[in-house]
Amino acid sequence: MKWLPVVLFFVTNIYANNLKVTILYESLCPDSVNFLKNQFYPTYNILKEKLDVELVPFGKANATKINNTWYFHCQHKEAECYGNKVQSCAIDLTPKNVSVEFVMCAMKSGDASDDTILKQCAGDSNVTWSDIENCLNSGKGDALLAKNGEKTNELRPNIPMVPTIILNGVYSEAVQNLALKNFQDLAALILEEQKSGGDSSIDFSKKIVFFAMGLYILLVV
Repeated sequence: MKWLPVVLFFVTNIYANNLKVTILYESLCPDSVNFLKNQFYPTYNILKEKLDVELVPFGKANATKINNTWYFHCQHKEAECYGNKVQSCAIDLTPKNVSVEFVMCAMKSGDASDDTILKQCAGDSNVTWSDIENCLNSGKGDALLAKNGEKTNELRPNIPMVPTIILNGVYSEAVQNLALKNFQDLAALILEEQKSGGDSSIDFSKKIVFFAMGLYILLVV
């Protein structure tokens, strides 16, 4: 759809209502990497002023607290738990625009659990690595990751897949499928819809499903 870059230019400049984007993901999940790298980040770079981004690294992990100590089991083993924890610390320690850059650097690197890579990402995104180390060593990283587990279960218990994308606090399978295939078009057109409609969250939860169906037809025809 060749006209979409032009549309996105005008959307970025004239629409004031932000779109809340919550992404439930895992640091070593190939599908998470694919979505964040190829769908989310290009869109973020165009519409960042209109997106309220919430990154939640946890996914289908499990968290158990025994004698005041947190234990985690992650889909991609201990390395992923570590990667999730590092990103949780970075997200907590820095403004959103900085943490997004750190997370994206890690996710695009090929190994979001490698300290050499993570330190380089910290330097490239103006994150102080010693602050992340303090977060990890103090136990705060465990608490943050456990909190992400609670948040994941609150937002979408038994998430059907990783990543899971939630827009304006609403999960829809139809919207999820569209986001995975063409997040840029979806985000731009939802912003346009919000501007013209001024929906409440309740109305929006219904309208977005029909809107997504229309967009799906538009994209595949």
